[in-house]
Amino acid sequence: MKSKSSSSRHVLVIGAGIAGLCAAIRLAISGAQVTVVEKNSEPGGRCGRIAADGFHFDIGPTILLVPAVLEELFRDAGREMRDYLTVHPLSPNYRVHFEDGTHVTLWREREQLREELERIEPGSYQRFLAFNQGASQMMDAAMSRFVVQHFDSVRDFASLATLRDLVRARAYTTVSRNVARYFTDPRLRMAFSYQTMYLGLSPYFAPGIYGLLPYTELNDGVFYVQGGLYEIPRALEKLARELGVTFRYETAVTRLRPKGTRVDEAVLSDGSAVRVDVVLANADLPWVYDHLLPEAKLARRESLRFTSSGFMLYLGLNTQYETLLHHNTFFGANFRASFQEIFNDKVLPKDLHYYVATPSVSDPSVAPPGGSSMYILVPVPHQTHKIDWARAAAPLRERVLSALEQSVAPRLREHIVTERSIDPNGWASRFNLTHGSAFGLSLTLDQVGPFRPKNRDETFGNLYFCGASTQPGTGIPLVALSGRLAAERIVQEQGIVRPVASATQSIHV
Repeated sequence: MKSKSSSSRHVLVIGAGIAGLCAAIRLAISGAQVTVVEKNSEPGGRCGRIAADGFHFDIGPTILLVPAVLEELFRDAGREMRDYLTVHPLSPNYRVHFEDGTHVTLWREREQLREELERIEPGSYQRFLAFNQGASQMMDAAMSRFVVQHFDSVRDFASLATLRDLVRARAYTTVSRNVARYFTDPRLRMAFSYQTMYLGLSPYFAPGIYGLLPYTELNDGVFYVQGGLYEIPRALEKLARELGVTFRYETAVTRLRPKGTRVDEAVLSDGSAVRVDVVLANADLPWVYDHLLPEAKLARRESLRFTSSGFMLYLGLNTQYETLLHHNTFFGANFRASFQEIFNDKVLPKDLHYYVATPSVSDPSVAPPGGSSMYILVPVPHQTHKIDWARAAAPLRERVLSALEQSVAPRLREHIVTERSIDPNGWASRFNLTHGSAFGLSLTLDQVGPFRPKNRDETFGNLYFCGASTQPGTGIPLVALSGRLAAERIVQEQGIVRPVASATQSIHV
């Protein structure tokens, strides 16, 4: 059967998150007609924003790593990212505070980093260099075997070369065990392993390959987008519109209707039905299977494991705390026990570990003059019957504020002029995240690469996925790559060909 011409191929993208926006741009470049539908009123998904009383808060991600992934997307569209976004590296990267009152500041600059590490553990800088070399091998293996390709089966993945790279990347051990090979002081072990929290993983269970996270931070740098990371989806939406992508906000997809082995229609929240040639779901992958297309079957659905969630506080303050950097992490006394409680016992930890961002340190525009915006993330279990958030949220808030007041932010409560919060129930309702898992499906070794849900459904050949819960994984760089992988696959498999007239035209503006 002859495929439709590219001028009539319509791709419906469900969700205007980073992955969906990146895919929409690439599909538009390739000649597809693209419509993005989004249940919320703005783009970004978890990379959205909260604006209140002159304060601006990023909802989810606050750290940008590897901006080159986004730069590549803009170049492929004939643009330069600097014309849409102002991105700059932070120095230092962040400060880690410990229960005993000490702290270590991690810098990309080697001389400052040397001073900090040697102050905590004499001789540790040379061991850091060895750790860094090993992490470089992890990065090479991760990029070649897990990140820049999609997998349909284990056969696509299994080879002697892959096994060799897995050994090089120490994927057979955990992040915490790998870090312990290089550092003796427990504070440095925490400082170089906690980054797995960015993925909603415990360092005691995360595969050793995720040691690439501190490697990326300390070699490539930690970046900030002027105005907040929400400016990324705003810029992507602007570019997509320039390329002809249509957006429909406050419009949810309530059902996908199949016909034979293809999805034929999408039913929208206003009751209308849209005929589709291709569906690309940037909504949470397990949620799509559970709620939009029950005729499709997600492999291993009952055994899939999900990441942790986050209890979030967004505080607008009428003061500034010079003791806080842009990025700050605080550890309680029982580091390992807390991860056991969060990931295994599924209860609130007795000792809190939490992250605090005060972007107003670097960007005064996110708060009124003399004020500051404070973002607090407390890792907590995803939704579980053991925690009733209607009762648990207020006491947890008090614990966090008391801890901050005792350490770096005296009389914090007195300076709060506006406040918002999100708990696991909020993540589930606002973004349709299964179990309120803020980072999607877990990135354990049996849920990465060919073992992660595929970016095309096995039954319905025109249903594709992008985002945190499909290949390659979570985080802004990975979901951007997920959008690229999905778009490339759609173009290849659905017969989308860029029109000749457009192909010969410059798309610069």
